[in-house]
Amino acid sequence: MSTYMAKEIKEIPEVIAKQGESNAPMLIKLAEFLRKETPSGITLLGRGSSKNACYYAKYIFETALNIPVSMASPSIASIYDRTLKFDNHLLFVCSQSGASPDLIKYTENAKAGGATIIALVNDESSPIAKLSDFLFGLKAGKEHSVAATKSYIATLYAFASIYAMFCGKNDLADELYHLPEVMDQVVNSTWDEFTDAMLTADNLFCLGRSYNYSTAREIALKFNETCQIFANDYSASEFFHGPLALLERGIPILHFLMNDETHKISLETNEKLVALGANIYTVDNKAFDDKTLIVPTSCSIIQPLIQTTVMYSIIEQIAVKKGLNPDTPPFLNKITKTV
Repeated sequence: MSTYMAKEIKEIPEVIAKQGESNAPMLIKLAEFLRKETPSGITLLGRGSSKNACYYAKYIFETALNIPVSMASPSIASIYDRTLKFDNHLLFVCSQSGASPDLIKYTENAKAGGATIIALVNDESSPIAKLSDFLFGLKAGKEHSVAATKSYIATLYAFASIYAMFCGKNDLADELYHLPEVMDQVVNSTWDEFTDAMLTADNLFCLGRSYNYSTAREIALKFNETCQIFANDYSASEFFHGPLALLERGIPILHFLMNDETHKISLETNEKLVALGANIYTVDNKAFDDKTLIVPTSCSIIQPLIQTTVMYSIIEQIAVKKGLNPDTPPFLNKITKTV
């Protein structure tokens, strides 16, 4: 089966290369603004895959700026019609369509409350784009598959580019510039042992920490959407606060590791889980055991982009081998409008 999902995964290198060039002037404009205005806080707004991207941004911005970063609750505006006090505050809005009523209403109320709106959207003519003070187009083009892939990676790429600007990290900016070349290497990734295991699995735990918590959330969502596998995401540390009791049921675990301060702790987590009899699969840039998928080495900020792209390819293969069409999951539409 030839799927749009597979085609769109292969477009990721081109999408991020185009975005990097197109958004450079807006990065300069935002940098000039932040030299004059130092924000006291950041709030992140999104739903679905876009919300998963927001978790990535929460970790990278808090480690970069040492200011609180919060996740917005859209119903505060869309249901309760509250206008929060957003003076000296940045609101990042992530959306593919830029058209969901709850996100629009929250953005409108935040703007009325004094927020500076930074939009990361694919449809640059959308209502949210028009509300923004700074617009970062995702440049993903038309996405036919319901399962968002290239638009999600494009959102992470935009956040990473903004982070590099916040921190003045020229080495990261250079790595982002060359990232399309790395992505070309991983868009056709395979993992036969894991794929075979998932063909008969009904459940899966996805674990990650720090920047890779977003990866665990996003990959769990994709398994739910496209493979009809009930996948639950957890911070690797939170997994020991209750879900650990389910290990005896033999549910496989997919653990995403990063080459930063969390790596040693994550390896220790693996060792504890293996000692308890867990069936654990690891994604890392070095082998933990023979059930590790080794991905290209990069700085920790970029690891979630690479690991997620690798897993997208593998998930698409699992769905097809199960006789499912990942482009048209049951009951789902490409544009989800919630209130």
